[in-house]
Amino acid sequence: MHRLFIRSLCAALVLMSLMPAAAGAQSLTLELGKTMQMTQLTSGAAASSGAQSSEQTVTLYPDAYSSRAGQTENIYDFGKKTFTVVNHGAQVYTVYPLHSVAIFRSRDRLNRLGMKINLYQQSAGGTTLPISVLTEDIDIDMMLSGSSNNKTAGKIKAQKDGDKTTYTDGKTLTLASATAGSNTVPQPLRKTFAKFFVYEFSLHPEIKKQLGTQANIFKSLEFTNRDMFRNLAVTYTWTLKSVAASDAAAPQISEDYKRIYHADAEIDAAFKAALTPYVFDAAAFQEQTAALIDKRQYLSAFLKAQEARLSMTVSELAAQQNTFNAAVKAAQNFEKGTYLSIVQTPDNDAELKQYVSFLENAKTRAEEMAWLLDFYISSRTREALLKKQQLGKADTEKLAQARQQILATLKKLPHHLPIYQQMAETHFSALEVPTAMLYWSHIAEIDPSAPIAKSLAAMKAETEKDFPEYF
Repeated sequence: MHRLFIRSLCAALVLMSLMPAAAGAQSLTLELGKTMQMTQLTSGAAASSGAQSSEQTVTLYPDAYSSRAGQTENIYDFGKKTFTVVNHGAQVYTVYPLHSVAIFRSRDRLNRLGMKINLYQQSAGGTTLPISVLTEDIDIDMMLSGSSNNKTAGKIKAQKDGDKTTYTDGKTLTLASATAGSNTVPQPLRKTFAKFFVYEFSLHPEIKKQLGTQANIFKSLEFTNRDMFRNLAVTYTWTLKSVAASDAAAPQISEDYKRIYHADAEIDAAFKAALTPYVFDAAAFQEQTAALIDKRQYLSAFLKAQEARLSMTVSELAAQQNTFNAAVKAAQNFEKGTYLSIVQTPDNDAELKQYVSFLENAKTRAEEMAWLLDFYISSRTREALLKKQQLGKADTEKLAQARQQILATLKKLPHHLPIYQQMAETHFSALEVPTAMLYWSHIAEIDPSAPIAKSLAAMKAETEKDFPEYF
């Protein structure tokens, strides 16, 4: 019996030694070659430029994957629900909510569909096709749709010929083709492998789904994205070069690397300063205010009060409201025009001009607090311009300048949450969703009780419900 046990044990050890190394691996690294060829959509058009080649290293983990090209690495962590961009050259990284990717693609898809509908309506002199037909666009769905918001999944047809599978629109349009490989994805990495397709490729979600559920890694993958708005077709070809298993269970960022929130060092410092709660000494402030009022420096006293008030959360301000009464009354009595220009919002260009005039003229009396008047000038300019139905070129330039001045104010007022909110709205409107989400997430971290924190949580929950394949 003892000899039989020994023989069985030896046989098992021999069998284990013959199994692929990836079977017991924590992670799998794929070395991939990538080429990109651009051509015009015009029938028979020649390539608009030479093919661009690059290499990409993708590492699959049980609950994350990383994708690196050159000095830039993107890390998708499904446990933490974060999307991290690492710059290995500068040794810095920025963390975004994972939801940014799905939200951006969904918004960009709707934006493109809207542009397409407008183009058809203009060319036809009115809608000749129902909206339901115009919103079925397989090219836009290839680049941007998810499993739940596309209307073209039923059009995807797969044709298999040996180890090659070709995906078409069911008619004549070839969307993608994949050649199966012999490298098997270990079972613990299968879910991550499926998400790798969701995030990494601008493919139709139905094609992603079919490729992501296969047990083997593709040997080659080719697909074309067609953009009618730029009259451009881009063909990507991915080739698997090598596969290597390792024991690493999750992606790691070196401890020497620094987390940043903004490319501007001073604004980045403001982001970080905001994470430390604002400290207000009421007794010291009232003593300073009394001294300024005695010197008849009423505007300086009021602006000091505003600096403190703008740095507080809603609950902090409510608790300290009476502390600022003397400074506010001094401004109301002796700096009425400037006071009203600070606390009121202009309704039109004429009022804006009047407000700006008061604030500019007050700078000499504001002394070292003149920077705060610049902030109010920019804020009032932004508010007035946003009320307009249409902005001319000059208005657009003024709005951009105002936004830059407002953002620069963070260097002096890192705890003023409305600036983060305004920047988030600006980036979101420009389809710069990850940056917008970064600002909103920062507000939620600084003040979890802020209304935006609840709105952000609701947005994330809705995104996870609408696009489960991303999570």
